[in-house]
Amino acid sequence: MEVNRIAKSIIFCSLFFIQVISGQTVVDDYVYEGLKNNIVLQQKKISYEKAVYSLRSATSLFFPSVQLEASYVSGDGGRSIDIPVGDLLNPVYQTLNQLTGTNSFPQIQNVSENLFPDDFYDVKLRITGR
Repeated sequence: MEVNRIAKSIIFCSLFFIQVISGQTVVDDYVYEGLKNNIVLQQKKISYEKAVYSLRSATSLFFPSVQLEASYVSGDGGRSIDIPVGDLLNPVYQTLNQLTGTNSFPQIQNVSENLFPDDFYDVKLRITGR
């Protein structure tokens, strides 16, 4: 009999707490909706944001600003351009070698260059102060 009474008490308490908890979420929803639509609070938030912005701009007048910019470019598999340097300069070099009677001007090969560098790191640290 005592066990039956304890079991009934536990079931009653658990049902009561479930009702209290579910009722609390409804109240929380009402409070949240009221705070979200409160015009006075929205105006206070806007004035707070304006004050924070003014404070940041005022501190920028007295303290230096530091910016770090970094980039990485890889040109693997990218486009390349063929430059016919050898075709353009070799006849001129051959004529100059004939005129001077020497081999001072060697024959050169055509060049193929990538439009993007293979491994290019660019890091900039910019410090500005007033």
